[in-house]
Amino acid sequence: MSEHTGFLGSAFRALLTNAQPRLGSGPVAEATHTMGKLNDFAGLSRTPERKFRRFTLQYPVRLKIHSADLVAEFEAISRNISICGVLLESSAMIPQHTPVSFVVTVEGGKVHRPIRFVGEGKVVRVDPAAAQRFAIAVECARPISQINTHPLRATGT
Repeated sequence: MSEHTGFLGSAFRALLTNAQPRLGSGPVAEATHTMGKLNDFAGLSRTPERKFRRFTLQYPVRLKIHSADLVAEFEAISRNISICGVLLESSAMIPQHTPVSFVVTVEGGKVHRPIRFVGEGKVVRVDPAAAQRFAIAVECARPISQINTHPLRATGT
């Protein structure tokens, strides 16, 4: 039986220390912040900011779509991940508003054994990515969580 732990568990935090956030700090972020203040002052509307920080992470994803009469599975690659969403690239075009669930498998590099993260939600955007490929944005119903697959350890008395 799998136990779910928080998305920003210690294993995922270690991976994120080397990831590049989509929204960061520095001169560009500072200029954007300043321009936002100027737009507010001028009475102009600005584009809404992201709710959660995104991290550029490319890992294999097993995507399952759910409809009234069909459950189908597809392979995809993550492009970026936040605590409540993921941007995927896949050869399958999945329609907007389709309920989905997914498992991201993190392996290689500093990871000694695969780490799996699970989420579910709905497709909120589909864009052509490249020839025969689609970028699929999934908004999660609740935070993505880690599947704890450590075997139970026997304790002696």
